[in-house]
Amino acid sequence: MSLWNRTTRFFILFVLFLGVGLWLNTGHESKVAAETAVTQADQNNPIPEFTSQGFAITGAQHWAVLMCKFSDVSSEPQTKSFFENMFERTTGPSLHNYWREVSYNNITAITADAHGWFTLPKSRAGYSFSSATAGFAVEDIIQDCINVANPSVNFSLYDAVAVMLNSDSPVAITTLWPLSYPDGAVIQLGALAIPSNKYNLALVAHEMGHAYSLPHSSANGNEYQNPWDVMGIASSYRCSVNADPIYSCLGQHTIAAYKDYLGWIQPAQKYVAPMGTHTITLERLALPQTNNYLMAEINAGGTTYVLEARQRVGYDTKLAGDAVLIHKVDDLVDPTGAPYDDEGAMWKPGETFVDAANEIEVHIDSATATGFVITIKNGSEPQVNATLSANPTTPAANEVVEFQTKLTYVDGNSGTVAATVSVTIPAEMTLVPNSVTTTAGTIISQNPPEISLPTLGETAVIITYQATVNGAITDPTPITVPVAVEWNSQTSNFSQVIIANGTAVYLPLITR
Repeated sequence: MSLWNRTTRFFILFVLFLGVGLWLNTGHESKVAAETAVTQADQNNPIPEFTSQGFAITGAQHWAVLMCKFSDVSSEPQTKSFFENMFERTTGPSLHNYWREVSYNNITAITADAHGWFTLPKSRAGYSFSSATAGFAVEDIIQDCINVANPSVNFSLYDAVAVMLNSDSPVAITTLWPLSYPDGAVIQLGALAIPSNKYNLALVAHEMGHAYSLPHSSANGNEYQNPWDVMGIASSYRCSVNADPIYSCLGQHTIAAYKDYLGWIQPAQKYVAPMGTHTITLERLALPQTNNYLMAEINAGGTTYVLEARQRVGYDTKLAGDAVLIHKVDDLVDPTGAPYDDEGAMWKPGETFVDAANEIEVHIDSATATGFVITIKNGSEPQVNATLSANPTTPAANEVVEFQTKLTYVDGNSGTVAATVSVTIPAEMTLVPNSVTTTAGTIISQNPPEISLPTLGETAVIITYQATVNGAITDPTPITVPVAVEWNSQTSNFSQVIIANGTAVYLPLITR
């Protein structure tokens, strides 16, 4: 299993308190009560917002499922085989099948051994645990469960821990807090605590997403309200559409931004929109059938939009429709507001999303069998700009002229482009040997002048060269010096005109 450095991971993760959607969303729409949370990684460090810079979660995972009961509750709601099959069965829905599909087989296998039931040293009240209160001392519960299981469990065999409890609670919780694991175990994923009323695949998959470092996604800024993401709304969304008779509600896929964050979308299938207008084909996020793009990213004005295509296939069967979705990273964009699974959230053929302030437009051109064709307009077209000058501009025969070409590239994102500059010396002039210079790049040829600029950007590159007017020219003669710049499979042509044997004429200003 490929993971990240434990210390680094714990110190960059985030706080998502369990009561946020339930208690603190005053003034926000709240269709679904908070049913899950992740606890703070480190109270003494600032918590950054979610970004697209994540860590790869790949390979096989072997989970220790610890069944622990409170000292004041004797019931044992399920058997070892129930939990082991929940995690690892290959026939029928399971967490193994779910995460393999969602990760495009980057997670190759999920297996589990269930242990217990073990009795915790405290009652429910001792852990502030109740069926009425959305919160409990999750670190204490998990650590005590690990400790009482230790005599019969070799933790060095496992990559992660899930604790199954024998009493109900409004929430399940994942902790990212460093726990003390015996047997020299190095367990880097978060640990889950699942109450007895949350034994369903969607909810446990959601908690595993937290263990992989994913936060809750949102819709129009409202946490817990994104129905297109297992990390948005988990076990309470459209469960009757896609349910298992044993493990109840099944989860939908997570969103493209989170798949990219976990390293599951390859660079070749991530389209980063350049300036200008371009048409691409998006492949559906679940069970893709082609090598078309799985996501498109538009960066402009400090805003990042992520586009993805969704169809009702595989674990996405429960979705409300087939459409292109637009997120501001992990915040669903729905111009019509709640509910967030209606036509307002679904962008379909013929519809256009517009962000006028950032000069962004996304038009859904058509549907394919497994996705959508879309056209993205991202600001103005990128361009190479050139300022050409000559000194003198009216040279005499046999006089040397110094030419200067000042070049910049502008794409609205402070980007750069590889360019090749070629100068054509006209027949009326002769290039001065070894006179070509450049402030950047490499001179490929002095004669004819050719310069390679690997990173032409907003900082001007100045190219100079000299040429002598041929002595045979005696009359005023216009001479054109062409400059060609090849970039992004296109050519921009510029030219400088001088007048050999010409005279600078100044006309008086006439006023009435």
